[in-house]
Amino acid sequence: MADKTLMTACSKAASGILGDFPLFSSLPVEIQCRIFKEAFPDPEIVYWDFDLGVKLRGEADAFIFFSKNKHHALLPFLLACKNSHAEVFRNYEKIEINFPTLMDFQSCNLSDRYRYLRKAVDTLSVSFLSFISLDMEGGSMTLNYITHLALDVDFDYAWDGLYMRVLAKFYISISIHCPALNTLYFIYDYGVGRGDWCTHEYHQIFDVSEGCLDLDWDFPRLKQSLNEQFRYSSNRRQNTDLHTVLEDLKDMDREFKQLSKNFDHFMNTTENDTWDKPEEETLKYWENISPTPVLLLRCQDHFLTSPCPCKSEYPELYLRQNGIYLRVYKDRTPLHMYTGLRQIFDGELW
Repeated sequence: MADKTLMTACSKAASGILGDFPLFSSLPVEIQCRIFKEAFPDPEIVYWDFDLGVKLRGEADAFIFFSKNKHHALLPFLLACKNSHAEVFRNYEKIEINFPTLMDFQSCNLSDRYRYLRKAVDTLSVSFLSFISLDMEGGSMTLNYITHLALDVDFDYAWDGLYMRVLAKFYISISIHCPALNTLYFIYDYGVGRGDWCTHEYHQIFDVSEGCLDLDWDFPRLKQSLNEQFRYSSNRRQNTDLHTVLEDLKDMDREFKQLSKNFDHFMNTTENDTWDKPEEETLKYWENISPTPVLLLRCQDHFLTSPCPCKSEYPELYLRQNGIYLRVYKDRTPLHMYTGLRQIFDGELW
């Protein structure tokens, strides 16, 4: 009987007819509040992928590749009556892409033009190039309530005036369109692809502003994996070795430092600089916000077969770009290779 009532209520919610849900309303208020709390998923990284293609005659097509995010099983139940439906959507904000009139929107589903996410909870992640291209083509995204923004660094990081001009336009545009922003990430994980966001994985944003070379990477496991690949490879000259991985980590460290230098250069723009000059309001906006370089680490969700590594006593996260694991604390803060030495000789707290 209860299942039939639930199915009826959910079908009414799907058709837009919302009424009372007597079973839910009869529960004690404490239990109702607990259900509301448990029904919402953990903070999510909402990746919104879209490409802009320009035709020969100046017209443009926008193709949005939209990856569905998993929703908690209780959400359909919470959408079944007026009160719970209002409680669900009270926590979400609608983000929409607006295109210029000359730009044709092409998608298999018009709902791809917008996305719901929770302000001050979820992180919106988009491609840096797509974000800049949309802005340069006259389009925009409704980012008024976005507090956490992560940009996928999907370009060659060139240290020249052209890149600084693009970066300056970006910082100025963000200061105008994202008034509530308090956190800006630049994701350096070139192994991330469209399909990765459709798998059941945890995606962890991992701050590497202090560098990543001395983190507790599992080099022995990586070395063993590389040896096995080398043993069974038909073309051994193309195989990655440990030295290459170390050089990649060093290159990433240099990019992290350069990101900070470029931001400082933007904040201290002079008359001789060739990029757009930030106004006083823009400089004030960025006083308490600075771009943070991060890695996008993940661990496979094994709830169906075994405990997830992130929930275990010795959690590990995985960087796909180099195929290397990182040991972290239970709260996912990083383990450093030299922490013990610093505790012994430098007086660092245990």
